[in-house]
Amino acid sequence: MKKILSLLALCLTLITVKAAVDPTANGTILVCSGGTITVPNAPVGTAYEIAYSASQTTTPNDGITTASVGATNTSFAEKGTGYYYFATKNTTTGCISEWQEIPVYVLKPLIATIDAANNSLCIEDLGGTKALLTGNITNPEASTTGISLAYQWYTVASGTETAISGATNSTYTIPAPLSAGTYTYKLKVGYLINSGKYCSTTADKAIEILAKPTTPTISVSNVPDTW
Repeated sequence: MKKILSLLALCLTLITVKAAVDPTANGTILVCSGGTITVPNAPVGTAYEIAYSASQTTTPNDGITTASVGATNTSFAEKGTGYYYFATKNTTTGCISEWQEIPVYVLKPLIATIDAANNSLCIEDLGGTKALLTGNITNPEASTTGISLAYQWYTVASGTETAISGATNSTYTIPAPLSAGTYTYKLKVGYLINSGKYCSTTADKAIEILAKPTTPTISVSNVPDTW
C-alpha cells in the first residue's frame, strides 16, 4: 500500500510540474504584474468567452467578465500566472466553440536602487574604485529557470537620457575626464527571457564631481649666509 501511495504521489508531482507555466516556452504570453492581456478581437458575429485557471483544466469555469473590446483588440487585466481559456460564442445562435488554452506567465515587479561608492568625487578619483556605481536589484524571479536580467546605464542631462555604450552590467565606473558639476546616472534593468527584455524598472543617482584646487605657485629664493 505504501508503495502504491508513493507512486501515486510521484505521478501527481509529475502532473503538477508538467502543468506549471514555463515562461520560456513557445506560446507563453509574458505579462508584467498588474498589466493587461491583449488578443485580437473575436471574428465578426461572435464574442469571446474567457476563463482563467491557475492550473491546466478541461473544464475552465473562472470566467473573466472585464474584457474591454476595442477596434481591433480585446484587453483584460491579468489574474495571475496560469492558463487562460478562450471560446468563441455565436452572438445569434448562442453556440460555443471548444476552448483554446493560452499559458500566461505574470512577471513579478523588479525593484532597483543605485549604491555609490561616493556621492561626491574629486576629479582625480574618476575612473577608479571611488567612482563605482552598483545596481542593487531585488529580483523576485531569481530562482526561475530561464529568466535572467538585462542592464543598461544612461546619463541624464536636461531630461534627455543617453545610453552609455557598453555599460550593460550591474556596475558602472564613472570615467574621466569630466568637468566639475553634478551628473545624473540612470540604471534600467529588466527581465531577459529568450533574448527579449520585459517589465523594466529604473533608478537614478546624482553624483557631484568636485573641482581640483588651484595648483600652488610657490616662489622660493635662496638666502645665503652672511659671514
